[in-house]
Amino acid sequence: MKKILATTTLALALAGGAQAATVVNGGFDGDFMGQFATLGNGSTTIGGWTVGGTSVDWINAYWQAADADGHSVDLSGGGPGSVSQVLTGLVSNMVYKVSFYLAGNPDQGGTKYINVQAAGASQIVYSFNNDGSNSKAAMGWVKRTYTFTATGPTATLSFSSLNNSAYGPALDNVSIAAVPVPAAGLLLGGVLGGLAALRRRKRA
Repeated sequence: MKKILATTTLALALAGGAQAATVVNGGFDGDFMGQFATLGNGSTTIGGWTVGGTSVDWINAYWQAADADGHSVDLSGGGPGSVSQVLTGLVSNMVYKVSFYLAGNPDQGGTKYINVQAAGASQIVYSFNNDGSNSKAAMGWVKRTYTFTATGPTATLSFSSLNNSAYGPALDNVSIAAVPVPAAGLLLGGVLGGLAALRRRKRA
């Protein structure tokens, strides 16, 4: 019975610890002059993020942000770019949901494409259609989610533009949360694990 309780307690502890995972500077906040700044490959000017690809445009007040801080990122600066960061505080085999807001640079119409990937999981491509109804004053931000299973305590999360132009997908308000595991499932898993351990001990 002690093994059963210990296993159940461990499962509950893991579920609680998973909440420690956070995204650093998910709103792309920071102080700089001007409406936007173009940042090249390798730049860490945006706190918490590393720029990849060609470049990105760090937006200050050029267009409406998804929240009140006024900042966001156009993932195509002079060409297709990306932003990434290493997530910490993850629990192996725990499922996480990344939420983010997506729009598109309104200076050029057409569909904008963004690739999202974390922890070596499958890449997923999301799209935003600049159909003419959005503008700098009304970007039409939409919330999207990406789910992955952690394979260890850290994972690199990346967002990449698939538009080969200077007018790419816009990104803002990135966050992460563990997908809750039903309490009944945790208890059942602990009981089953404990019973299996007891059976192995008796056989031995």
